[in-house]
Amino acid sequence: MAQNLARTRSPLLLPLLLTLTFVSASAAEAASLGSYGDKSRHPAGVAFTAGVPQLLALDVRVTALSHFEFGAGYGAFPVNALANSIYQFQPTAVDLGTSDRYNLYPTGSYGLSGIFAFARFFPSNEGGFFVHLGIHSVNFSANINGSLKNETTGGVTNGALTGSIGINQPLLMVGPGWQFLIGDHFHIDLSLAALILLHATSSTQIGGSLAGFAALNSSAQASYDQAKSNITNSVNQAMAKYQDTVKILPTAYVSIGYLF
Repeated sequence: MAQNLARTRSPLLLPLLLTLTFVSASAAEAASLGSYGDKSRHPAGVAFTAGVPQLLALDVRVTALSHFEFGAGYGAFPVNALANSIYQFQPTAVDLGTSDRYNLYPTGSYGLSGIFAFARFFPSNEGGFFVHLGIHSVNFSANINGSLKNETTGGVTNGALTGSIGINQPLLMVGPGWQFLIGDHFHIDLSLAALILLHATSSTQIGGSLAGFAALNSSAQASYDQAKSNITNSVNQAMAKYQDTVKILPTAYVSIGYLF
């Protein structure tokens, strides 16, 4: 009977031993990495973040408060090539009162940057889990230049169009994350979150002049002004469509930081 009992218990003993071994190894690993409670010795820190909406950012943070962490930062991202591939200006016809056909060809150079502030709550001083709440102000800017092309002769007049576009998008960011402490000073943060897009504001200014062309025909300047207005309207329509269709977005980020 003793042998039968041993055979009955042995299948249960192996999973139990494996579980105890895994728990012991995890505890040892956590001890080697540190815990959130260790951060109380460090009053502040800095971190480099890659993600959305922080972009490529540097932030400073207060880390000495029990259960809480506060920070603020600035980020930017080179978006010129990406923006030109997503949004392409179309040629705009200009009637200069001659038999030749003219089109304006706008081009844009783009920038993306933002500032942000955040607060984090750590439910346990001994764990890396946190809840992240952030507020962001992301600024998209574009410098517009354009040339006037005579489609009949092929001649091009550069600098016929100038302007700028500015878009400010405020955001709320909320979601869970995990912070791994490495040694006594370094940490890695991972987070998945939701972005809530608030009402964006935009401004579009399109200028330029035809100079000598306007003197050739009294209607030339009026046609040119209408062409600039058409370009402005196309930008505003694209902005309105974006605001109507995009409200909440999923996002993720990773941070690598140092505690002082």
